[in-house]
Amino acid sequence: RHPRTQAHTPARLTRFCSRAQTARHSSRSLYSPMAETEAPADAAAMTVEADESYAKGVAAIKAGNMDEAIELLARALELKVTVHGEQAIECAAAYYKYGCALFYKAQDENTVFGKQAQAQADAKDDAKRKAEASAADEGEACDDDEDEADGEGEAKNDDGEDENDEEEEDDMELAWKLVENARLIYEEDETHPIELANCFETLGEMNTEHANFASALEDLEQCLAILEVELEEDDRRIAGVLLSISVAQQMDDKLEKALKNCTRAISICEARIKRLKTSDEAAVEAVNASLPPGAPPHADPLAAAKAELEQIEAVLGDLKVREEELRGLVSEDNDTREQIKKAFAAIGGVGGGSGLPNAGASASGAVETTGFDAPKLTAGPGAAQPVNLGVVGRSAGGAARVTP
Repeated sequence: RHPRTQAHTPARLTRFCSRAQTARHSSRSLYSPMAETEAPADAAAMTVEADESYAKGVAAIKAGNMDEAIELLARALELKVTVHGEQAIECAAAYYKYGCALFYKAQDENTVFGKQAQAQADAKDDAKRKAEASAADEGEACDDDEDEADGEGEAKNDDGEDENDEEEEDDMELAWKLVENARLIYEEDETHPIELANCFETLGEMNTEHANFASALEDLEQCLAILEVELEEDDRRIAGVLLSISVAQQMDDKLEKALKNCTRAISICEARIKRLKTSDEAAVEAVNASLPPGAPPHADPLAAAKAELEQIEAVLGDLKVREEELRGLVSEDNDTREQIKKAFAAIGGVGGGSGLPNAGASASGAVETTGFDAPKLTAGPGAAQPVNLGVVGRSAGGAARVTP
């Protein structure tokens, strides 16, 4: 986890930006830390250009065009820093969205879960099968030569994978720093709670992506605490964060807590559906109250309410499937623990036993056992995947995310 002791100012991003530009974004103009020393010749014109670039960049994220979004948001940040200064509140949104664009692109190109990883895994499996077939046909003498050749080939593949990992880490690291810088600005400003919650949520997603579940839960729980104060109790964003917390808890073997938060997310979705179905007036009031800060009003609030209703109903079934799977995991975990306790008791001769010497008991009568670890049950391949409830951007699979 990165220390949160100081803001990552543009000067501290110099090395990172240049590496990212050389390695992966050579055709684009990334944010230049030199902008902080340039005096704005025409602040009004630069502000207009910055706002236009920012709006187009956000639209590009929604459309899934991450390369375009990165270029536009980098330019917006450069101009805003030039006009307002690197730690101005006017720059916070550009830091955040630029970091999000880099994060979403890194997710799509993730060398563990993304398309590149699958292609590399398939190629490696094919090479391994060919090598095994060749070794079986040519005998032991050829086996030695082929093993040496395979070792060289695998070393080259490993080098290539290490380079890809480093590139992906660069983007993820820069994305983290940008979002963290936005968080620090919003936290110091103290007048943008929803934007601050957005930062915590994205940082939680980043930590989940890297299996830093304790840090992810810390960020997501801070996000939840803010949203519970600022939003209505049936707002779907609260349900979305609860689901993210549930996923991180499941991955961290906290199954009962994961089930509890999944169940709560379902309850919020059901309450929202009920409200949206109560009447047209109630539905319009609900969607208007859920507008993000600074967002323009809905052109057709009733249509927006119907669209939200359809989205929530579509994911509610998946949430209930996930809930049942978690119930099964919790029940299985509890049953297994009980069976282990009974087995330990039987080994130690506790509770009557079979008449064998109580070799497993201490002088005090407590059972002592060695060589056994309590099982840790985690979600298997059949576990339900996280369901998107309104996070802006793209999922790792490339599907467009729904904007609340």
